[in-house]
Amino acid sequence: MRIGLFYEINKALKPDNFDAEKLMNTPLKRLINMYKAASGDGELVKDMQSAVNWRNFCAHNAYLHWLYSQTNTSPFTTHSVADLRQVKDFSSTLVQRVGNEIKSLRLQAPEAPNKALQPTGPLPSFVNNRT
Repeated sequence: MRIGLFYEINKALKPDNFDAEKLMNTPLKRLINMYKAASGDGELVKDMQSAVNWRNFCAHNAYLHWLYSQTNTSPFTTHSVADLRQVKDFSSTLVQRVGNEIKSLRLQAPEAPNKALQPTGPLPSFVNNRT
């Protein structure tokens, strides 16, 4: 959403091959590189890059990790509940920081189309049910 909104506001900077419709299916590393080009917050980009390995673990290996741990044959490093909470908190903070950038951009250009801010599907339940 942040990338799409940035380019709606700054049309002259938009790359020729930019397609906002494809953002939802873009791999994370590429999204971070696109975000880097559309953002002046190098510290946030650095923090996003540092979260990639955990994101990949959660997205691709968490089930296998659990399955292997049932038989004590896991090739993965053991992670505690505290580790996972730390990753969750770090990720939540990253999302809040991006959200603050979106709010700031909306204030700069309230006439920008809302299409760049619309997710293509429902939000995951954990977004709506924070505990």
